Amino acid sequence: MQTIFFVMDQGSDELRDSSVKCKNPFKDRRVREALNLALDREAIKRSIMRGLSVPAALMIPPGVNGHDTALDAPLKPNVERARKLLAEAGYPQGFEVPLNCPNKRYVNDEQICQAAVAMWARIGVKVRLITLPFVTHSQTFQRFESPFFMLGWGISTYDALYGMQAWGHTRTSGADGNFNFGKVSDAKLDALIQQIKFEPDVAKRNAQIRAALLRLRDEHLFVPLHHQVRPWAMKPGVETLHRSNDQFEGASRPSNKARRLAPRLAALLLLRSEKVREGAQGRRVKNAAVVLSGQVLEDQLLLRGSLLVNERGQGPRVALHLRAFLAHSQVDLANAAAA
Repeated sequence: MQTIFFVMDQGSDELRDSSVKCKNPFKDRRVREALNLALDREAIKRSIMRGLSVPAALMIPPGVNGHDTALDAPLKPNVERARKLLAEAGYPQGFEVPLNCPNKRYVNDEQICQAAVAMWARIGVKVRLITLPFVTHSQTFQRFESPFFMLGWGISTYDALYGMQAWGHTRTSGADGNFNFGKVSDAKLDALIQQIKFEPDVAKRNAQIRAALLRLRDEHLFVPLHHQVRPWAMKPGVETLHRSNDQFEGASRPSNKARRLAPRLAALLLLRSEKVREGAQGRRVKNAAVVLSGQVLEDQLLLRGSLLVNERGQGPRVALHLRAFLAHSQVDLANAAAA
C-alpha cells in the first residue's frame, strides 16, 4: 500500500514560478495548514477513487510499524478557516503556484490533481496544473524544479523510519534526506529520526516514531492525501496472497502429482539446459535451474509450460527460459516423470 501526498518546496527563499516574489509561502505553517484544510479527501475517495482509498493524515499506511488509526484521521475540510489562515500569513487574496502531477503513475493521479486544484481555488490559491509522464515528472522534481508536486511512497521495510529518513530528514550527502526534494528541514524531526535509528529499546523507539509522525502531521510538512488501495482480481482456481507491496506471489494450486514432480522437473532442466542454446542464454537457463532446484515451493508452480515464480523476483526470467527449454526439448510432465 502506498501513501499519496503532495510535496511543497519549503527551502527556497523564493517559490519558483509563483506569483509571490522574494518570499516563499510554503515556509509558513499557516499556509501549509490551509492547503490541508482545503482538501475534501472523502469526496475524492467517493467520486474519484470509487471507495478504494483511505483518507490520510499520517505519512505511512496501515500495516507499517508506527501507524496508528487514531492518529490517521485527516482534518475535515474547512474553507473559511483556510482563508483566514492565508490572510493571517499575509496572503488574503491567495497566490499562484504550479503543481506537477504524474500521469498514470498512481491510481487516478491526474484526476486527483484536477480535483485538488479546484478545491484549492476555493481558498484563493490558484494552482496551474502540469501533468507529465512519471519519468519526466520524477526528473523534474529531482532537479528541484517543482515547487509543488505529487508523490507516492510505500514502506518496503514495514517500519516508519524508512520513509521518514528518506523524505523527512534534512537533506545530507548520505541516506538522511536522500529523497527530500521538498527541502524539508525541521530540527526536532531530524533529532527524532536520529534517535529512532539507534534506539535499541522497542517501546522507546515506537514512542519516538509516534512523536516523529505527529511532528510531520501537526507541522503540516506535507499534504497527505490518502493511502492507495489497489484491488486484485483472480479467476476461479487461482489462489494468491494479496501482498501490501503489490508483488505477485503464487499461481494456480498444483496437483499432488505436480508437487511430487516439481523437483524432478527442476533437475531435468538443469541436466538439459545446455541443449536450449549454447553461450550466455544457456548459462542463464542453467542458473535458473539451480534456483529452481533449491527454491521450488508448492504454490509457486504452474506446470505444462506456464510459469515458475520465486520470492526474489526472478520469475519472469525463469518462466522465459523454462518455456524455451520445454518448447525445444518437447519435454512434458509425463516425460519428466519418466526421466
